[in-house]
Amino acid sequence: MISNRQTAKDRAIHKANDNSSAESGVRSAEFGVRRSAFGVRNGGSRGGSPGNRERDSRRYRHKRLAYAIGLLMIVPAITAAPPASARSNRDEVKAPQSTLFTLELLSPVGTARNKKGDAFRCAVIEPAQFRSAIVDGVLTKVKASGKASGKSEIAMAFRSITMPNGDTGKFEAQIAEVYEMAGAANQGRADSEGRVAARSYRKRDAVHIALGAGIGALIGGVIAGGKGAAIGAAIGAGLAAAGTLSEKGPDLQFADGTRFVVRTAGR
Repeated sequence: MISNRQTAKDRAIHKANDNSSAESGVRSAEFGVRRSAFGVRNGGSRGGSPGNRERDSRRYRHKRLAYAIGLLMIVPAITAAPPASARSNRDEVKAPQSTLFTLELLSPVGTARNKKGDAFRCAVIEPAQFRSAIVDGVLTKVKASGKASGKSEIAMAFRSITMPNGDTGKFEAQIAEVYEMAGAANQGRADSEGRVAARSYRKRDAVHIALGAGIGALIGGVIAGGKGAAIGAAIGAGLAAAGTLSEKGPDLQFADGTRFVVRTAGR
């Protein structure tokens, strides 16, 4: 009797254990299903499947490439544009009024090579505080007589001055005297060994200078005395029109290196 009771009890314990094992198996299976579902929704455990990881990697590379291209487009524009403070400091050069400047022509000008509207450029020799500045201008009249007995004319209007540091400003002046190089080998340029012959200049007496408002002066002699005072007063009154240079002959030419003594406009 006791043996039968023990056997029944053992069978009940084994059945309980079996039920517990089955329940644990069901729970394990349910957890596995949930974990699998989580992996599908989130691209799989630890980064998802290889295909998803590859797509994510491509997206990352594309974003980095787009960012790099954007930088390449933005940075040059930022670096090329001068600061606002630098732009606002331009156009501040003011040439003193009624002051003599000596300018040296940097390229030839003549009736045989130029036409109305052509630009010309000079370097400032004096005064010292403006030395090496560049003066730009335009030819407002170019007329070749074509005859030995005729009169050829060139009108030169000065427009602006640019300092070596880039600062610019208006420059209005009238030509008072013209000088051409004389007595310098190779026109004062450096030779093959880098030596530069001293330049000497002589006044170009045959050139007539008619000022912009119709006031004429013959630069056949020294501008001095009453005539010089009249020219200074006329220019000092603010005449900014181009002065006309004229000379008898079929053509009028000014070689590079020609120097013009000019007086700035002003009172």
